[in-house]
Amino acid sequence: MNGVAIKYGDFAPDAKENFDIAVSDAETFFDKTQLQQYNVKFPNYGNPCELYSVVLDGTAEAFPSVPQESNLGLWSAQVSEQNGTFAEPVVLTLTSRGQYTSQGLTFTFDTYNDIYPTNINIRWFRDAEGTLTELSPEGGIDFTPDNAFYFCQYFVENYNRVVITFRTLNMPYNRLKLRSIDYGYGIVFYGDELRNINVIQDIDPISRAISINAVDFTLDSKSNIVYSFQAKQPLTVYFNDKLIQTMFVDNSKRKAERLWSVQSEDYIGLMDNIPFAGGIYKNKNAFDLLVEIFDVAKVPYSIDEIFQNKTVSGYIKYTTCREALRQIAFAIGACVDTSNSEKVKVFKLVNEVSQEIPLERVMQGQSFEDSKTVTSVELSYFEYAPKEINDDNRIKLYDSRESGTGDNILIKFSEPIHDIFINGDCEVLDQGTNFIKVNILEGKSAVIGGYGYDVIENVRIKTNPEKSANEIENIESISDMTLISADNVNEIIDICYDYLTNTSQTSMKIVEGKHVKGGEPYRWGMVKWGEFTWGGTEPKVITYDKVVDLGDVIKAKTQYMGDVQGRVISEKYNLNGGILIKEAVVK
Repeated sequence: MNGVAIKYGDFAPDAKENFDIAVSDAETFFDKTQLQQYNVKFPNYGNPCELYSVVLDGTAEAFPSVPQESNLGLWSAQVSEQNGTFAEPVVLTLTSRGQYTSQGLTFTFDTYNDIYPTNINIRWFRDAEGTLTELSPEGGIDFTPDNAFYFCQYFVENYNRVVITFRTLNMPYNRLKLRSIDYGYGIVFYGDELRNINVIQDIDPISRAISINAVDFTLDSKSNIVYSFQAKQPLTVYFNDKLIQTMFVDNSKRKAERLWSVQSEDYIGLMDNIPFAGGIYKNKNAFDLLVEIFDVAKVPYSIDEIFQNKTVSGYIKYTTCREALRQIAFAIGACVDTSNSEKVKVFKLVNEVSQEIPLERVMQGQSFEDSKTVTSVELSYFEYAPKEINDDNRIKLYDSRESGTGDNILIKFSEPIHDIFINGDCEVLDQGTNFIKVNILEGKSAVIGGYGYDVIENVRIKTNPEKSANEIENIESISDMTLISADNVNEIIDICYDYLTNTSQTSMKIVEGKHVKGGEPYRWGMVKWGEFTWGGTEPKVITYDKVVDLGDVIKAKTQYMGDVQGRVISEKYNLNGGILIKEAVVK
């Protein structure tokens, strides 16, 4: 589709992974966690024991010999009867501790063979303090799907229990095959429904900071559906069928009956709200540590293979997943970005020029900035040595007589701690270098303590040889990166020096236009005789200017400064209209 399109999933955030699943009838290989995950890939496994379930076009795969190790979703043990009914309806019960609100439920059945239930009954409940209240009409709502991908629309607020009954299939002698359940639905906005679509994307080539990309837009809806736009609901932004950004609702405001203003942020924004416990590390594989962070944050990722054998030593405090990611990326010389992707990318920047931008693609009004010469770069690196275990080094971390008792008490330390000890009556739920989580019963008492680390901070300095004798010092000092050690300080200071001593920066507006060639009827004199059939039409060919992506090194012509070359570190643009005009910062 040409132009802008935004795919919106009006799903209840976190519901998918937090609803527990029980079913009355399922094959022994059923793994309920598959229905709790996003975007699970399900191969087309054919089963010759079911009617019309093996497509003879080569797309079906042989049923696996160990189905427990494959993605199959929910398969009922029984098959439908001659008229498509089940002898015993298949009942699926979903239960969660928390309460959720959604516009309904979306089911994905056997989309390969177009086999699906033709009668589904759904009942929504709220279980509050042991009292079960039905939120749907008594007896539930009956739905009659006509497709293997079907949205059962019924708006329900604050439910934590759902009972789903599958009674009939559209095909006799087949099993119910349920691939996924989504708590809400998906829709695509495009055309004149969308206004004021502003995109902001940034990177820091040395990962001294990791930016949160943002997309804001106004929706002038053409339907009568009342959108909820809850925080963390997914948005996927496209332009001319090219993925621009995967986003999540951060804030929204309903301005009129069908008018919404929506602000969204990327995966990095999500990671900024998820805690990471951190710790002390010695020659820790950086790739594994990155995977650990992404798993905690539950976000998809890709990591360049070049970092497979990188190691880090040092400390990460109890912090957010975003901050922990920043610490590791800086320490291994990686860049982090989410633009034009469905995941968080950790990669090594390429220094080759990706394209040359002609003057006709550069709009008037470029600006050029030269900051003061950086005279030197200073980078701190650290050593962490555990203090001796003696009375002088004892640190009191928590005293229930002063701070109280209770369940799930999370105690975060202001410094790294080793050899934690407990005096008193206390149940330890979890602990690490930066925290301990405990239960202390009312009427009991406990004192928790431990021993700290000696932290030695050293500074490596790299001086700019172009510094004049009478030039005022302008030092770039980096002292907050706690995974910099004697092992990697030389490599990282070189990376920082090369970037920070480049003080020239250009801001320009670069056009990414659409070009149409052909498509007009042939006229006399357009081509030589014999090259066409009279009255024909030259094929229409549509091309687009090569995309300027974040992180690219480009060479661009300017009006009065000749050619400039540098890396694109920031892009701001609006997606309304047929072309993009990217306000890019090149350094």
